Amino acid sequence: MHGKAITVLEMDHPIVEFLTLCETPYPNEFQEPYAVVVLLEKDLIVVDLTQSNFPIFENPYPMDIHESPVTCTAYFADCPPDLILVLYSIGVKHKKQGYSNKEWPISGGAWNLGAQTYPEIIITGHADGSIKFWDASAITLQMLYKLKTSKVFEKQKLGDGKQTCEIVEEDPFAIQMIYWCPESRIFCVSGVSAYVIIYKFSRHEITTEIVSLEVRLQYDVEDIITPEPETSPPFPDLSSQLPSRSLSGSTNTVASEGVTKDSIPCLNVKTRPVRMPPGYQAELVIQLVWVDGEPPQQITSLAVSSAYGM
Repeated sequence: MHGKAITVLEMDHPIVEFLTLCETPYPNEFQEPYAVVVLLEKDLIVVDLTQSNFPIFENPYPMDIHESPVTCTAYFADCPPDLILVLYSIGVKHKKQGYSNKEWPISGGAWNLGAQTYPEIIITGHADGSIKFWDASAITLQMLYKLKTSKVFEKQKLGDGKQTCEIVEEDPFAIQMIYWCPESRIFCVSGVSAYVIIYKFSRHEITTEIVSLEVRLQYDVEDIITPEPETSPPFPDLSSQLPSRSLSGSTNTVASEGVTKDSIPCLNVKTRPVRMPPGYQAELVIQLVWVDGEPPQQITSLAVSSAYGM
């Protein structure tokens, strides 16, 4: 409160406790709070009270690993020694703006670099399509770089989610699998909406169109193994419950709108030129499409050979 002006700060999570920071710890002296420390259920923030817009201090110990729910993880040890520095130098350029220009006001404890003599990196994929690279070499996780895979696709309009509803109820950009080659720096991800994105690392910003490839993947139904006629089957015959299939092996179903969906991807790749900042840049998007009214199957395995370009 400044005079008659009242400023209300809204937090992202419920507040557990808060504490004001003053220049002097003695209550008998004049105290002018310069910051307030707020402990939230899932975070710790410090608000700068000396500036009119009340910016927050940049936290040197980020705790936002669950900013969006983690859907997959990957661990890499003994990475090239310069890799952490490269990822950090790229990631620091993409950090949020508007932080306080002052240093983190809380000090204490003893910093330990950890017992490992080799660099460790943990990659987390999240439900919103974001991917975070973490330096795990020390005691705490330090975020190096954040990649948003959803920027490859067009934003979904209200009602466009019908074509993905049969695959996933929510979070159409959720990451399922990750492949990363630290030596070649080739990075591949697969998502819940039946797509694979291939990224290549670059230190330079480019503006280019995203190459996409749509794949019609049909599957065959294996013969159902039934017991001998003289033996009574322990389970009911499932063949009568299976839907009728065409010769190609795909189920013939008709969309509720009355039109059979065919060769339609679950998400729409951007067709206009896209500005890609330094870091990981999308080189190719592979999408499985609807076939004869059936949604594509989710991708369950991912393997890449950077040596052979496969």
